Amino acid sequence: MAPTPKTPFSSANSSTVPPLNTAQSQDQLNSLVRQITSNPQLLQVLAQAAPSSSTGTAAFNPPKRVKYTEEHKQDLEQMFKRSPHPSAEEKRECVQKTGLTNKQVTRSFQNQRALPREATKPKFPWSLQSTSAAGSTWSRFARCRTPIRTNSVGL
Repeated sequence: MAPTPKTPFSSANSSTVPPLNTAQSQDQLNSLVRQITSNPQLLQVLAQAAPSSSTGTAAFNPPKRVKYTEEHKQDLEQMFKRSPHPSAEEKRECVQKTGLTNKQVTRSFQNQRALPREATKPKFPWSLQSTSAAGSTWSRFARCRTPIRTNSVGL
């Protein structure tokens, strides 16, 4: 019978691995976690590189929102003033200048273009409806198809 080849994970080789100092490894782990969580861009890279589970969701979810610096905001605002619909080349230039992702730059421009539209929309959709003949501000209820119940006297 031929001897089985040793691998780094075989039990025969486990005696050559030095035991871990748990306090030291815990300190190293805490330091690594602090470094990762303090850098949102690194979190995004790790999340994109992480393998997906069988349900299709990422194994690690980064924070949903990234707070832009004042410099990022100024750069994006200047680009938007020059062109609200930037070309692919202009977007690439903005990505390189700011260090943001292409997706972040694209969404930023989309959001800026949507602001004037949102400002003109009414907060309450029923506020545009005309009032009923009685002058009620609750005219949306005037179209109710179910009759209002009254008591036997008709009140």
